[in-house]
Amino acid sequence: DNLGYLYALDYKANKILWAKKYDVAFRSNLKIYKDKIITSNQNNQLYFFNKNDGEILTIIPTEETLIKNKFENNLSLSGKLSFFINTFGSLYAIDNDNMRVVWFINLNQSLDLNPSNIFTGNQIVNHGKILAISSNEFTYIIDQNSGSTLHKKNFSSKLRPIILNKYLFTITKNKFLIAMN
Repeated sequence: DNLGYLYALDYKANKILWAKKYDVAFRSNLKIYKDKIITSNQNNQLYFFNKNDGEILTIIPTEETLIKNKFENNLSLSGKLSFFINTFGSLYAIDNDNMRVVWFINLNQSLDLNPSNIFTGNQIVNHGKILAISSNEFTYIIDQNSGSTLHKKNFSSKLRPIILNKYLFTITKNKFLIAMN
């Protein structure tokens, strides 16, 4: 929660299995991989927890931003890989089995070094072997295995892109509907 607590709830029995306080507010969606819970806090630290008891398995520190924005860290799973984009604009691929970084890239490629130039974007979209991510100014198509940028398009979307078959659909910040092969 936004107070730094993580809870496991048996919703059928309507009882809390465990609750732990970690002192820093969580600021991402949750993903579950086998016996692990994966999430991040407001300081862009990626956590792997044991889902049975809430113990920390590992913490992966990433770039911290001093100024908080409305963008929430985002996680996506594809096979044994987690993809994590933080509020700094860095995208990480993490091997969920050994909890180590496979690759990372930064999508906030602004020349403005002002700390108030914070990243905004949309949720990560998985499809086959690619990721689609919209940042402040660009939409990226990225290879999941290598982190290489396959396409960088000069538009940003207002909404999470949708991939259907081999087509990406989105609505730009200028309210145009885009369909891209």
